[in-house]
Formats: sequence, C-alpha cells, structure tokens
Amino acid sequence: MTEVSGFTTDTTPTPGKYLLELDTADHTMASTGTDKKVTISSVGKVVTGWQDLVRDFSADPTGSSSASSALASACSAAVSAQPATVGLTVPPGTFLVSAPQQLPWNLVMRGAGGIGGDVTNQFTGTLFSVSSSFSGSYVFGFSDNSDHTVANGAIVSDIAVDGKNQTSSAVSALLFTGPAQSNLRHITLSQMSGWGVATAADSSAAEQFPNGQTWNDILVDSCGVVSGGGFQLNGCEDSVFINLYSIGNGNGPGFYISGCDNTKFIGCNAEWNATHGYYITGDWQWFTGGCQFSACSTDANTNYGFYIDATWTTGGGAGTGPATILVNGLHCRRDGQGTAPGSGTYAGIGVGATTLPLIVNGFGVSPDIGDGGTGTMSPNYGLYFTQAVYTTPVLFANGLAWGYTTGIYHGAGGGSAGSGFPTGVTNNGIMLAHGNAYSPTYGS
Repeated sequence: MTEVSGFTTDTTPTPGKYLLELDTADHTMASTGTDKKVTISSVGKVVTGWQDLVRDFSADPTGSSSASSALASACSAAVSAQPATVGLTVPPGTFLVSAPQQLPWNLVMRGAGGIGGDVTNQFTGTLFSVSSSFSGSYVFGFSDNSDHTVANGAIVSDIAVDGKNQTSSAVSALLFTGPAQSNLRHITLSQMSGWGVATAADSSAAEQFPNGQTWNDILVDSCGVVSGGGFQLNGCEDSVFINLYSIGNGNGPGFYISGCDNTKFIGCNAEWNATHGYYITGDWQWFTGGCQFSACSTDANTNYGFYIDATWTTGGGAGTGPATILVNGLHCRRDGQGTAPGSGTYAGIGVGATTLPLIVNGFGVSPDIGDGGTGTMSPNYGLYFTQAVYTTPVLFANGLAWGYTTGIYHGAGGGSAGSGFPTGVTNNGIMLAHGNAYSPTYGS
C-alpha cells in the first residue's frame, strides 16, 4: 500500500475486493459542485465474475493439506450471491478432500483438465484426491432447490476425482439427488470405493429424480472397490449422455439404467466391468417414451455385454404405455469373461423376462480371447434369451450373432430351451456364427 496525494492506493488490487463510492451530495471539493468526493473502501470478498480456489480461497494445490474448507467457503460465497451465476476456477494441482461438498445450483466450476486413472496411476490437470479419512458417502453433490422444486444443477468441467486412498466405506464421486438439471463435461472419476456417478430420489419433490442431465466425455475407471460400479442412473429421464466410458469397475455394472425414458446414450462404451456392461432393469412404471442407445459398444465384461430385464407395471405411470428400448449400432466383443469356454449362459446381448418393448437394429457380437492372446474365449452365445416365449414386442434386425458355442440360445422360461430365437421374437436379416474366432461357421 502507498500514500499518494492524501489518497491510499493499492498498487495490486484484487478483483472484486474493493468498492468505488461516489458521494453525489458532497460539494466540499469545488465551489461549482462539479467535483465529488471519491473513496475506495475494502469490502472483503464480493463474488463477481470468476474466483480462483487457490488465489481467493487459499486452497492447497499440493495435496499436503485438505482443501475442503476452501471449497466450502467458495460454495458459501456462491450461495450468498444467488441468483447471480458464480464462476470458480480450479488450477492444475492436487486438492485433498476430506468431506462431502454440496455444489450450489448457480455455481460453474471449471478445472484445468483432468486425465489419468488406474492404468497409468498418473493424473494431469486438476485432481481432487479423496483422503483416507474421508467421512461421507459422496465427494460432490448436486441437488434440487430447498423447496424441492426443479432447479439448475451446478456446471462442472475439466476435473478428475480419484478415490484410491479411501477403501473403508463406499464413497461415490458424484451424487445427484432430486430434479437438479446439471451439465458435466470432460471429467475423469477413478478408483472410487463406491459408484463413479450415483443418483438418488428426493421423495419430497414433485419430480423426484435427477432428470434433464446433459453430460459429455465422462470416464469412470476402476470404481466400485467396496460396492457399486460405474454409472448408476436411476430416473434420469429427458437426458442426453454422450461419450460416457465405463471401464474396469468392480462389484457392479458399467451402466445401471432404470427409469431413463426419453433419454439418449450416444457413443458410450462399457469394458471389463465386474457384472454387465449395460444393465437395463427395474420397474419403469412411472416412465413412458423411448430410451435410445446409438453407436454404443462393450468389451470383455464379466457377464453380459448388454442385458435387459426391465419391467413396466400397467397403469403405474401417467402415460398409456411403457417405454421402448431402442438400440441401434451396438457392438459387443469378448463379454462373458466370468465363465469358461463352452459353459454358462452369458452372451454379448442378453434378454431376460423384460416387459418393455425392445428393438435392436444393426448389431454385432463376436467372441475372442483376452488381451495378449491368452484367457477365456467368450462369449458363449451371441444372443441369449432367458425365456422361451415373449409376449412383449421384441425385434432383432440386421446383425451378426456370433458365439463360441452357438449364435443364439434361449432358456426354458415359459417353454423348452433350445437354439434359435424364442417364440414371439421378430427377427430379420440376422447372420449366425459359432466356433473359434478365426474359423467361424455361418448359418447355425
């Protein structure tokens, strides 16, 4: 601070910290009254524009001490600024988190990019590292308004969250509760003891589920160490999910999907997950409209690559009929890793006792061995149906069903087990194959 002609001047003022005041009633500085007294006063932190987690809230970017108190202060400042939108930048570095943080609906949190995971065990960019003593069930929370109405959710981009240090209880990286409509972009979630992304209902809200989500480029890697898996999406209707990648998640599927009607999954990938790659399940009684999967893929999941046993309770929802599951351009490879060659019922695509209409058009299932040329030849079947008879519309068209044992098989539910499509399944333009990945036999 320096003294200049009777005025105190800050040579390096902090943006948003000072207030310029003009006294329009003061006439002491000139007889004409045209000059007014101007004062500069410090008013503490005024949240305007973009704030920085390190510069403005003193977070430690080295990971040596917890940044949770700095995060809490930044979020409190954003709450005080509502309804204005507040930006929070998080520079490159490692930020240790020891407690959950609820992100206010008017917050835009932007990191410097975040990439890494279990394969390299290295991270570049902005990393939030979960401490071994972390207490809570999630790292970042998104929720609806306090009056339980639909609200914007926080906008978060270009960060990574890693949970490898905390294995004593299930902690999810991101938790969405109630109808908070959020936007996520370019996020890596790795080695969490719970889900990478989890959802929950707010029973006090008219719209109980986290609908209206827009997510792009989200990687969930090796989560579910204690329980959970990749993405747990319950009731995420009216949403768009682009390039979600779920790999190596234990104790759960890559994608658990229930009640996600009028929602699109585009270019998503599920690999090496402990159960199914995609698991479409639960009672969709309150949901109507289609759920679409376009240009998605699976590889080497323990059970099925893509499995559906979802149901719809007649009259449960507000509409007149159930959601239709629409799948176009699905490729499944090496799924069913949990069984030895020639045994088990796992397939690239599995259809359980679903009562939702299912349309699969343009698909390919192929068997192979593990990485490096060793391991189990899988899947055993290209397509597997648990039922011998389906009364709900099921259609398969324009695809290759290639399994190690046979292309298509169906269980004995409602009839007799056997090869080929079960009764009630419409099919057109299907090529069948079985045998060694390098010597297929077609037409069987």
